[in-house]
Amino acid sequence: MVLTATGLNVPAQTEPFDPATDFADLAASMEGRIIVPVANVAARAALVTAVSPTTAEPLFVYRADAAPGLQLEVTTNGTTWAAVAQESGVGWTLAGVSFVTGWSQSASVGGWRPLAYRQIGSLVRLNGVAVKNVAWGVNDIVLTMPTALWPTGVFQGLADGIPFDVQQNGTVRVLAGHAAGVIGIDISWIIG
Repeated sequence: MVLTATGLNVPAQTEPFDPATDFADLAASMEGRIIVPVANVAARAALVTAVSPTTAEPLFVYRADAAPGLQLEVTTNGTTWAAVAQESGVGWTLAGVSFVTGWSQSASVGGWRPLAYRQIGSLVRLNGVAVKNVAWGVNDIVLTMPTALWPTGVFQGLADGIPFDVQQNGTVRVLAGHAAGVIGIDISWIIG
């Protein structure tokens, strides 16, 4: 057998073909190198027992019942799973964000995550829930993004029927007044 650059065991051209052994070796060498479709968490757990993932051979699954964009998951121990989200890159964070007085990150509400951002190359996505305990007015500034993540122009979004935008100076504003409470924010923009 020859080990390819991608780690697959394949028969050498000079070796006699032995289907049972050759296919078994090839299949074993594919562990940690393929994405396995599973229907749900139970199917994923059954797969873990059969494969026994490690850091050298992680297990990647595409879980059909996971939230949109989070179906691709990986584990190196069979217990701890991480979503390999559509937005790859740095993890969700609030590092460097400055909330304006009265605004803050909220706990998860109605399917929304706590507010955080993620950078994917030159694309930034701000997603989640912010809260203000008093009513806010038109063009109320919620927060300012870190300088390195300021957009190349003004980008607008709409969530829960409330319009908002991110300005070139990194400020995220709510464009309509509202009673005190939470607001879901989901907006993406390009940085220079």
